[in-house]
Amino acid sequence: NPTPTSRRNHGNVPGTVIFLFLGLCTAASRSTKDPRCISDQAIITTRGCPTLTWQFNFLSRTCIPTCKKDGPFNSKSACDGTCRSVDVCTAPRAVSTCAGDVHPVYYYDPNTRQCHKDIGCTYSGNNFPTIAECQETCMRRRPMPPKPQKCFQRPGQVLPCRKGYRLLRFYYNYYTNQCIPFVYQGCGGSPNRFRYYEACMRHCARH
Repeated sequence: NPTPTSRRNHGNVPGTVIFLFLGLCTAASRSTKDPRCISDQAIITTRGCPTLTWQFNFLSRTCIPTCKKDGPFNSKSACDGTCRSVDVCTAPRAVSTCAGDVHPVYYYDPNTRQCHKDIGCTYSGNNFPTIAECQETCMRRRPMPPKPQKCFQRPGQVLPCRKGYRLLRFYYNYYTNQCIPFVYQGCGGSPNRFRYYEACMRHCARH
């Protein structure tokens, strides 16, 4: 019989990692009912953007940066947790204590690349109410076409060159199929570094 998530042995997942991903595990059972998750507002280019906010792309089920000052989310983790983006598929599952009844849940296992049945007391994060929603969120990824080698490289250690040299750049994350902003200080790192979000996605993203 399946073991409730709260009693399952999670291996050597550090407490800090679990805490880090709690932001991904606060979504309601049907988070897409949140109007911020089904917004059809245009995404404003991030070129030359001094401050980023985040917006959920309902079609790709990903959280992407935008230049809008009134963007619905101030951070990627808040967007991921509210709208249940594809990032929850590879995040550690929530560790919680079931105070009430448990019920069937479905979770995505990145090792088997399948959705599996379990029991738990929450539909947050990588705990879906139906296998259809789990598959729709986590298994829609298409085979990856050949991409430049630099798209698979980690951004690497970025070393400071000179005082005050801080530039907003983007690197491609293969596992989430998204380009992530980071601060580049002028030296070191890998070629997986783009000046603009749009150029990064066009160069590396799977469509």
